Amino acid sequence: MATDETTQIIIDNAAAADESVYMKYKQLKKVNKAKLTSYLERLIELQQVEDELSEDLSERKRRHEEAMLEAINAMGDEVACSFCGKKKSEGTNIVTSPAGACICEECVALCGDIFAGRARR
Repeated sequence: MATDETTQIIIDNAAAADESVYMKYKQLKKVNKAKLTSYLERLIELQQVEDELSEDLSERKRRHEEAMLEAINAMGDEVACSFCGKKKSEGTNIVTSPAGACICEECVALCGDIFAGRARR
C-alpha cells in the first residue's frame, strides 16, 4: 500500500511540476509576444521616419541641382573654378554651388588626395 501511495505522490508531484512549467511557458510566451509586438511597432515607426528623411533628402538634392544649374546658366561661358581659375570653356567639368562657388574635377581630385593624406598641403 505504501508503494501505491508513494507512486501516487510522485505522479501528483510530476503533474504539479508539469502544470507549473506549462504556466511559466504561457507567461513567457505572453511576455515575448508583447515584446515582439512592441519591436514591430517601433520598426514600423523607424521605417516611416526613414521614408520621410529619404523624401526630404531627395527634395533637397533636387533643389540643389536646380540652384546649381541656375548659377551655371547665369555665369554663361564665364564659369571658372574658384580654386584654380580654369574655365568651363577649356573642357573641364565644373560643379557650381547655389552660392556661386565653382570647383573643377581636377581640384576635386586634388582635394580628395589631400584629405586622404596622399598630397602635400
